[in-house]
Amino acid sequence: MPDRNSVAPLLTRMSRIMNSAGVRLLLSAAIIFSLIPEPWVKRYEPVLLGLFALEFSLRLVLVLRRETDDDPRQRGWRWPRPGALALLALDLIALVSFLPIDPRASPWMRSLRLLRFAVLLGYWAPLMRDLRTVMLRRERARQVVVMAMIVGLLTFAGALMLQQSEFDDRGVDYDENGQVDRADRDFFTKLWWAFRQIQDPGNMMTAPTATSVVFVSLWLTVAGLFLVSFLIGLGSDVVREMMELSQLRPPGMHGHTVIVNITAATQQLLEELMRYYQKLLPRDVKPLSRWWFGLLLENLRRALAGPRYVVVGTNPDRPDFLRRSDLARIVYRHGSATDEAFMHRADIAVAQRVVLLADTAADEPDAETIRASLAIVEGLRDPSPAHPDEGAVTGSNIQVQRNRSRRTARVTDGHLTHQRGRGKLLIAEILDERNVPAAWAALASGGGELRAFIVVVDRMIALFLACVGRSAGIGPLLAELLTCTGHEIYTCFFDLPELSYACETPPQLPHEPRAAMDRLTRRARALPPHQRLVPIGLLYEETDDLGMPDLGVVIGGDERAEGAQSPTCSGFVALAPSFAHVRQFSEDLRHRPDATTWSEDQEAAARRTVAGAPEFTREPHLPLRRVLICGFRPVTIALCEALILAEPDADVLVLVPTEAERRAALDRINVHRDMVQRRLLRGYHGALAPRPEGDFSHHYEPRGGGPPIGRVRIVVGDATSPLQFVDLPGGSGHVSQYDLVYILSSAGQDSDARGAQTLMTLDALLSRNEPAAPHLRIVAEFVDAELAHRLRQRYAALGVSRVQVYSTENLRAYFLFQSVLIPGFARVYGQLLAPWGHSFARVLPSGRGRGRCSFQALSMHIAAAGHGVLIGVELDREGGGADLHLGGGPPGGDGLVDLARVRGLWVVTLDPAVHPADLRDAL
Repeated sequence: MPDRNSVAPLLTRMSRIMNSAGVRLLLSAAIIFSLIPEPWVKRYEPVLLGLFALEFSLRLVLVLRRETDDDPRQRGWRWPRPGALALLALDLIALVSFLPIDPRASPWMRSLRLLRFAVLLGYWAPLMRDLRTVMLRRERARQVVVMAMIVGLLTFAGALMLQQSEFDDRGVDYDENGQVDRADRDFFTKLWWAFRQIQDPGNMMTAPTATSVVFVSLWLTVAGLFLVSFLIGLGSDVVREMMELSQLRPPGMHGHTVIVNITAATQQLLEELMRYYQKLLPRDVKPLSRWWFGLLLENLRRALAGPRYVVVGTNPDRPDFLRRSDLARIVYRHGSATDEAFMHRADIAVAQRVVLLADTAADEPDAETIRASLAIVEGLRDPSPAHPDEGAVTGSNIQVQRNRSRRTARVTDGHLTHQRGRGKLLIAEILDERNVPAAWAALASGGGELRAFIVVVDRMIALFLACVGRSAGIGPLLAELLTCTGHEIYTCFFDLPELSYACETPPQLPHEPRAAMDRLTRRARALPPHQRLVPIGLLYEETDDLGMPDLGVVIGGDERAEGAQSPTCSGFVALAPSFAHVRQFSEDLRHRPDATTWSEDQEAAARRTVAGAPEFTREPHLPLRRVLICGFRPVTIALCEALILAEPDADVLVLVPTEAERRAALDRINVHRDMVQRRLLRGYHGALAPRPEGDFSHHYEPRGGGPPIGRVRIVVGDATSPLQFVDLPGGSGHVSQYDLVYILSSAGQDSDARGAQTLMTLDALLSRNEPAAPHLRIVAEFVDAELAHRLRQRYAALGVSRVQVYSTENLRAYFLFQSVLIPGFARVYGQLLAPWGHSFARVLPSGRGRGRCSFQALSMHIAAAGHGVLIGVELDREGGGADLHLGGGPPGGDGLVDLARVRGLWVVTLDPAVHPADLRDAL
């Protein structure tokens, strides 16, 4: 007997294929085709024999290998159950009928193929069980029996009335044979005629030839109409309950993504995911090349297989947006992560990744997320069947549903036994940073089979707002990087089996960050144009202050960040148009470690082509000396922190509507400071320390008592009043004296209404004093995506560039989309959007260049000048405006960059706001 562990993966995959809907439909169609009684079908009997013989052999192997009822984790070869053995015997007898036997035996051998109808019903056993469950419900069975009794009594009464009637009915042809004969006087003939009157009104008498017959026919027909209506309603209930029961079964997927909870960002998240995975034609790939055809076949296979997403919501009804044609194929399941049947119903055991969205409708969203994380971790760690009740539709079929759950749980847990060796990815969204330690503690017991990433989306939104507030023109860059269009920043991990792709660590990759980045950069520059990518940083496994595994990101391989990494590199970060480019690059690193890179002659040639490039200087950040923030929520602390680190002399005024909200804001600041001092937060976090004047200053080194920088004041004021902006509280002057105004959304129902009123108030106030405040910029944040879109259109039509409008729904969806697509996304963008470590920056030419050069030559020139890693170029567009090209030159043609059209370059470089000596502690 073969080793159990060696055949388990193959048999698990075989079982998954044989139980798929496509295979069952194919076999069902083949069975029906083989039963067609036509001579031309015999020509296809050899093909049918081969198909059914293969199916029988595979099913025989699967039946012999089953889990034990006592412990589903113990898989092995077992003697089949009597029922399964009987079905196999019938299938074997039917299979013999396809053999070329004596023609005299052919007729009765062909009749044996009818036994395959039993096999056909076995293919759709779950559907048959659902039908039996619904029909045998006690109330429904009683209704069916009562209706049958009524039909029988009415039929008998009608036939009896006709038989005993005093009226002459000799002219009625009850059996409709064309003549009135002795058989029409038989009682059973009248009985069958009366039954036909009930079930079909079309059987009424065509002519009123006999009074008694007309009366009985009319009476039975009217009663039959009521009974048929009742039967139609009963059938509708049966179909509806069967549809509801189908929602309790697992979708039968493998390696899919489970998205838990329906929030305002779920629709946008799914749309981004669908747009990303439904790209049929590979982009930025050499057409008709071997790689192009490989990607095309892979994308076609993915498109034909359909979206591999399961959405779990608390509402029994499917959400309206999932009924749209582009999202209709996404599987929806009703339930909660805390339900006993959740693991089984969403196929968590065999999923590739699970995304826990924060349930914003709950009183404590983070508490629900932590509880769901615990349920998933414990369910993966202990796969013993819990015999969950799948939540039957009505109380009378609970026991039947419970038994069916037990049977299916064994199969699901059997998949889990195999999947435990590979692991999976869990992404949890946390709203409040105070709950991050508890969330990590809930995920700590997952062991090596589970890789978890916690995403504090609100903090990412705060860093995003700080980035757009201090960097001019960064909007188009972030719009391409954070959405499914264009390029993305990908992470590629080595030796991490929890991910869908994780290659082995490439040999000969240096441990020292600068040397490793130099090697990756040289290899990337030597790639052909259709495989091009831009390495940005390295990934390292670390242990945080709480003793939990953490992800370290070293952008650019800068030697000043050498204290941040572990000895072994665990992956790299790269800018690419798709993950296929990153995967191909990592495979080349592993299989061809000595592949050629740019030679000295190629570098010399590149230098000659870029000799006509102008000098580039870094564009300074926008002024942030005085900042007004209208509204406060917990992540406002992170916003203030980023603004002060970008401008140490920043004076930030936070305007809240009531004194109660001011006290709540002060409490949150104190809690945040205590958590930072106790090292309970991951990544870089400073603290707002109180000053004697009643305001706060940011301590860059809160653990060492470093010098305070900046100033933050929390004051009470009405942001919707124009008089308030004319004379801000605390003698803070006129709003036109500020450099930047933030309008933040809050948790209240009137948040968008107050935000829109505040924006219009500022608009009306500044429109009269435009020359007095040409430098003032406004960044407005709204919850409703449609409102934000209309406001953006309004200011675009007016030609007003000082106002930037964003929707938290869209931003949340974009960050979650990136988190699903790119493991470790939050750690990478937590550094690129913030002023600590490396961040995005634009460098401007001092004049017009001459000539044309490749993107690789220009990137080498920029790196030699100390400007960092080149990721994109802005080229002047004919007729005005500029086009942004990431990761390469203009598409089409030779892809060379016209140096005379360069308006600016986007790079990833060390942020000047961070002192080099403090970078190790910051990261």
